[in-house]
Amino acid sequence: MTQTSSESMDFAYSVPIVSAAAEVLRFLSNYDFPVSEVTIGGDDRLLELLWVKVELPSRTMYVGALYHPPHPIYATSLLTARLEHTVEVLVQSDQEALLVLGGDLNGLGDSKVVEATG
Repeated sequence: MTQTSSESMDFAYSVPIVSAAAEVLRFLSNYDFPVSEVTIGGDDRLLELLWVKVELPSRTMYVGALYHPPHPIYATSLLTARLEHTVEVLVQSDQEALLVLGGDLNGLGDSKVVEATG
């Protein structure tokens, strides 16, 4: 797991996920919390899943932005497996951290996300 500071983030995602991540960063910048992009080994930019680490005064928060297009060019199981893996890595790195995930799921369904993230 690597991190990139908010000053040097270079988003290689499509417009929906960049917009979601930008909104999160814009909101958090009002509070002057240190923010960094988290990349986890095996990240695939085809799967539009972005995690940002936010250092709150009392604990760490990871904010995930997910975009699942209406007609994906990948198997949905690939995305849910990746989501499950990234959540496991984040939880293992800091069991006290808060995890927040939002985005545009389209046909993915809440139940599949809950199943993948616990």
